[in-house]
Amino acid sequence: LVKLYESISGKKIDKVVKTPKNVAQKLDNITLVMKGMNNDGVKFVNIGPFDICNGNPKLILALIWHMILYYQMGFFHSINDNNSTDNSLNSQKIVERTKNLITNEKTPIAHNVTPKALILKLINFLIPQNRAINLTTDWNNGKLLAALIEKLSPGSCPAFETWNERNSLLNVTTALCLAEVHLGIPVLIEPHHMAAKNVDELSMITYLSSFTKEGGVTEKYFINTMTQNFINFPLHISNMTTDWNNGVALCEIIKACNSSALKTGYFNDFKQIDVNSDEYKKKCIANIKYAMDEAKRLFGIEPKIEPELFASKSVPALAVMSYISCFLDIKKKFVENNIIEESIDRGSSIQFISNDNEFFVGNELKLMISNIKLNSKISINVSYEDSNKLFVNTAFKKLYHPEDECYYVDFVPPISSIYKIDVDSDNLSLSNSPLFINVIESKIKLCDLKIENLNKESYNVGDDFSFNIKCDKRVDNFNCVLEDVLSKKRKFCEITKMSTKLFKITTKIDLIGKYYVILITDDQNEILIKTINFANDF
Repeated sequence: LVKLYESISGKKIDKVVKTPKNVAQKLDNITLVMKGMNNDGVKFVNIGPFDICNGNPKLILALIWHMILYYQMGFFHSINDNNSTDNSLNSQKIVERTKNLITNEKTPIAHNVTPKALILKLINFLIPQNRAINLTTDWNNGKLLAALIEKLSPGSCPAFETWNERNSLLNVTTALCLAEVHLGIPVLIEPHHMAAKNVDELSMITYLSSFTKEGGVTEKYFINTMTQNFINFPLHISNMTTDWNNGVALCEIIKACNSSALKTGYFNDFKQIDVNSDEYKKKCIANIKYAMDEAKRLFGIEPKIEPELFASKSVPALAVMSYISCFLDIKKKFVENNIIEESIDRGSSIQFISNDNEFFVGNELKLMISNIKLNSKISINVSYEDSNKLFVNTAFKKLYHPEDECYYVDFVPPISSIYKIDVDSDNLSLSNSPLFINVIESKIKLCDLKIENLNKESYNVGDDFSFNIKCDKRVDNFNCVLEDVLSKKRKFCEITKMSTKLFKITTKIDLIGKYYVILITDDQNEILIKTINFANDF
């Protein structure tokens, strides 16, 4: 137990009896470990050195799981159960509570999510084309693990997509070996266990947490990705833990995603404050809360993680990376000029408000032109390329918001073509002007429909999903489908006719992802209703 603690915590214990000869010496060693864990933040109630020394297997397992939970994943929680005085029942409940803590139960105050949910979210950010629904059977054939290895170490496993799923044991064995060789991930689970249909979820979480731990390969990937995506980021980020405690880095990354964010400013002069003072902690939490509120307002990113977690010195890298992944996933659709001359303000730019990757004829496009100085003379021109390769002007709407120092431009592409957006301020081009986009003809058409009870952008996987459609005219025959944006697979919905013009649409989605809600009329005309997300609730 002493060796396990020293190995997993990186700390040394003094006064250890290396070759205990009696019960008293064994109890002393166990007590030293439990005191060390208690000082680290792991609290014990209804479990003591005698339970471990007497070989109580359930309590020993609970102790080991909590060591994994705290030292491997960075989460802490009390090992306790105050509802029972019966020792045998109590030990069973402690084991069950430990399992629920890792897989289902949200930890209080700072830790408002489960390690299982965070690992799933992080993995699906890293390999969105190979989404994981669970941490058990989805990993049986080895291809998800191989995809994760290839993402974190490109070239390590380039042909994994051609692997035969029937050779699950061979695939898993190969992937485990590649992870150890290329990423230094120890083989903590036997290949035949991972390939089994009844693979233990806690064992899988323990193994996968080796990828996401502090100082691990995923943390290095995040730091490198931030360096590449945010070239002019003003702070040096060396980790995904304590560098985020005071909220300044979080504020800066939100500003990098949208320059109109955080207009009222945030506190960044922490050099004059004692890091151990209450004032320091309050200002850290205030910064983080402000940043999270802005992220929700501007990007719709829900703050599933409490500000207290980011401000904690023991913040898990897993939790920080899970939240920051939302910002790395925001794709700015900038087309940079190769030659930039006399740009008036490198902070001024053209930016798409929508995060959609495709642009269709007839669908409204929204642009934001940010950091425009007050009283500047702005010239905006939107044009498209005709058959003669000449650019023809098209109509657009322009609205200025002085409080944001931003122009908002809306236009509807009339034809499929290359579109050019030119923006000048005081006769000087913005840094990324002109912006070019490719608009394509879509099978999806607009229709005059009234949609009810479909106001949210995200829904939970596995929950019943329903909404109502009201049509201005009588409709006798149509279908409604949910189409996975990535795989293009479709699921037909159940349609209940409430009246001649009112219909209730119901279905259930089991796979997380982004979906088009599409109405298909009897003449096979397809109408896009909305784009929504299905995700795990955490």
